[in-house]
Amino acid sequence: MEKTEKTLRLPALLSLLAAIALVVCVKYITPVCAGMLELASGKQVFMKCHYTAVVLVFLGILLAVNAIIAICFKQNITSGLMAIALGVCVFLVLSDAFGIGICLKPEMACHVTAPVAKVLATVEILLGLWMCVNAKKTD
Repeated sequence: MEKTEKTLRLPALLSLLAAIALVVCVKYITPVCAGMLELASGKQVFMKCHYTAVVLVFLGILLAVNAIIAICFKQNITSGLMAIALGVCVFLVLSDAFGIGICLKPEMACHVTAPVAKVLATVEILLGLWMCVNAKKTD
């Protein structure tokens, strides 16, 4: 593998690792609580952080697929822009104003999950920028 090919694949490999870390953290390392809300009717439903976690896992899977496409097909500009967009989506999902959000009580487990997801989303955004810059340099 020549040097330019290695520099094109490195951010995509790191993006794949960050995407896997997002899924693993949300599901196993810093999971949201499994608590339920009881409605006035007596029915129980999941709290909104459960749905946030589901969307974060889905976005992590999309980020992993995006990174694999970047590695296999060398679509760095497209994959870089996708990584940026999906990283921004993580922030939007965690936002109460635009997305699903997390619980209001600071002692809830989702208040540990959210910062981890935000850090990994920031890493994905930076890696997406790196992929775009690297692709422009090799053109």
